[in-house]
Amino acid sequence: MLDSPYYIIVGEGGGFTGAYTQYKIHEDGIIDLFDFKTKTYNKISKVDNSVVAPFFTKIEELELGEIELSSPGNMSQYIEINYKEIKDHRLTWAMQANAVKPAIQSLFDDCYKLCRDRSTE
Repeated sequence: MLDSPYYIIVGEGGGFTGAYTQYKIHEDGIIDLFDFKTKTYNKISKVDNSVVAPFFTKIEELELGEIELSSPGNMSQYIEINYKEIKDHRLTWAMQANAVKPAIQSLFDDCYKLCRDRSTE
């Protein structure tokens, strides 16, 4: 079985250290952590695809492929989407209150929490 070409990347970081944490959520439920030193993804977990399916539904509901957002700050968060007709589309915003629409922040938070929680198992 071939890996699904559809995925969501979520990440955050910056600041004094310039360190970032980045995860990739595949449509089939595989979760990868990006290693910035080797520039590779390493599988850290696998969840049922029903767990991640709502994230991909939300991408369409929010029409994220139509939104242009590139407003990084000292500390930034981002979502990169590769889903159906949306290819390598990235939204970036500063980590501060009201920097992005609440629904986008909620999607980011839900995705990031799933990945972070799985990476510490």
